[in-house]
Amino acid sequence: MADKEGCIMTETRNIEIASNIMVQLGGNKFLTMTDAKNVFAIDNGVRMNLPRNQSNANRLEITLDNSDLYTMRFYHSISCKYRVEKNQFVPEQTKEIAIFYSVYFDQLQRIFTQITGLDTHL
Repeated sequence: MADKEGCIMTETRNIEIASNIMVQLGGNKFLTMTDAKNVFAIDNGVRMNLPRNQSNANRLEITLDNSDLYTMRFYHSISCKYRVEKNQFVPEQTKEIAIFYSVYFDQLQRIFTQITGLDTHL
């Protein structure tokens, strides 16, 4: 029973962290301005799909580290595909675009705009 409760507490904490990150990015205004999609909580952070932008990054992960600072990881991900002609799966591929460590909450929007060229607010 303790394992189930621990799992629920971890999920709740991850959702709270993801919600706080989204508020710090600008909340609904951020989502409207950037057209980011499929935002969901991950371990100690948030992941989202990005629209076409100047960096070619189509994913962003922001995670909270132990010192209450963030890591921002911009990358391009190509999903797993099945090739009929070769009768095989091509595994998911990722290309790192940029990684920022030890980011303060008030730097999130600036770094996002710097890398993607997308404004986070009016």
